Amino acid sequence: MDVRYEDSACAWAFQEQGDFALRSSSGGAFHALGLDVLARGGVAYGFAFNGCDLVMRRADKAADLDKLRGSKYVQGSIGDSFDQIERDAVLGLPIVVCGTACQIAGIRSSLSALRDKVLLIDLVCHGVPSPAMFERHVRYLEKRFEDDLIEYSFRDKKTTHWLMSKHFRYRFARRDDVEGNWKADAYYNAYLKALTMRECCYRCPYSTVARCSDLTLCDFWGVDRASRSIDQRLGVSAFIAHTDRGRAAAERLEAYGVMHKIEVDDILKGNPNLERPTNRPAARDEVYADISRTGYEAWAVRQVTLKDRIFAFVVDSVPLCAVESLQKLRDRKRARSERVERR
Repeated sequence: MDVRYEDSACAWAFQEQGDFALRSSSGGAFHALGLDVLARGGVAYGFAFNGCDLVMRRADKAADLDKLRGSKYVQGSIGDSFDQIERDAVLGLPIVVCGTACQIAGIRSSLSALRDKVLLIDLVCHGVPSPAMFERHVRYLEKRFEDDLIEYSFRDKKTTHWLMSKHFRYRFARRDDVEGNWKADAYYNAYLKALTMRECCYRCPYSTVARCSDLTLCDFWGVDRASRSIDQRLGVSAFIAHTDRGRAAAERLEAYGVMHKIEVDDILKGNPNLERPTNRPAARDEVYADISRTGYEAWAVRQVTLKDRIFAFVVDSVPLCAVESLQKLRDRKRARSERVERR
């Protein structure tokens, strides 16, 4: 039997206490790890938006850590954080750094002899579009709504259930927030259909459960199969510890929320990018050709079809109390289909 991950790998499900999980994309695991390192006099590094640009930031207090929450489906820049992390490591500060697997691989390589001074965390990643495409989308939204966009949330859970948290929210300078299902937003729509990734993302060598980090974080899709004692409405994280440093950090999280030991295979079932890169759709070339030929605005209008709008309306109409029941029905249907295929 082939071993697909380290024999020593350990896995947990986690949900941060209070309303912290609700303010994160999944269960708040990175935020809790950041709070832990701050409590020990250290610093956390993660990504936050600076206008349209996604950049790595250093947090040495809780208010700064809060800005690092949430999924950001665009390529981020590490900038001068390589040097900042090295300086902090030389000073002996406890440090946690979170990014995609390719970014963590680069940081790990740059640390060299200081590697053991830093807790490295990678996120399970589907791939990312370029910063230029996201900037064009922001300009399109500002023109469409005639206001300055000051915040863009990809997975907002304020009015929806975590199981349906592919829910965007635009925050503008003067008008009310605009929110909705992912299919109603052109950028998000194309992203989740895998139509706009960078070419290298479709061939990602890091889409494997054998990672170069201490901890791997992701959503715990399939939590129903492994634990029924966690409130799914708020979101649930899963993480895999690959090293002794990662296991020690994971065990400290018991003080920050609800945590259950699970199997690595429980996580793999709902996170295919732990085993393979995102498939490259044949229509990927057509998207960029269309944008080049007609402009972003015209493409964005066509990308969100009438069918997409109807789907978004129906999904947004589902009451929160019915979400988990519908999810169970969908899971049973999927399981039956998989059994038929195996035959």
